[in-house]
Amino acid sequence: DLARELFVHDPQKATDLLQIASDSAKKLGYEKGVQEGRIFLAWTSWSDNIKETLNIFSEVHDWAIKNGEVDFIGDVKSSLGILFWSFGDYDRGLAYCNEALQILRKNGQWYKLVWVLTTLGNFYYDLEQFQESIKAFKEAQELLEQHGEITSLARCYNGIGNNLFKLEKHDEALKLQQRALALAIESENKIMESRILNDLGLYN
Repeated sequence: DLARELFVHDPQKATDLLQIASDSAKKLGYEKGVQEGRIFLAWTSWSDNIKETLNIFSEVHDWAIKNGEVDFIGDVKSSLGILFWSFGDYDRGLAYCNEALQILRKNGQWYKLVWVLTTLGNFYYDLEQFQESIKAFKEAQELLEQHGEITSLARCYNGIGNNLFKLEKHDEALKLQQRALALAIESENKIMESRILNDLGLYN
């Protein structure tokens, strides 16, 4: 979990922690930890070898199903969805993430559900299905507010704001982006801050 949090701010340190966690899982014979490590480490270098990353994700997906690791199946399906989406297979990307959504609604931890919802929000935005995108981002926003996780709200505000701008609700969009920017600055999330500033530049 610490590695996930660090990945936005310090990818190399996050990768080092993931390797340590993976090695520890192997020594302890904790197979789920080994499989989780394979997924996260594959993410750190997926752009260098998409085919190998896809093979790893598929193997871990099969392992999770075979061993009845229900919440982990949701994680892997969302990872497969993002990977397929990244190289233009939108149908499979959307299908895998929607499968993950259904699994995590029933069995997953709330923060994993938030991740899938915001991912789907981005997918629907790319498909110009703006109302569906807003719906996904708002559900994620409600979960974050319910659990008091304020710093991650910037991603939701940014996503909803971009959709509202496309729907020509410019004043509402600007207000949300300003809220998103304030949260990104407060949480020192430089990547999110840069993304919001870029989006605001497109508003002009």
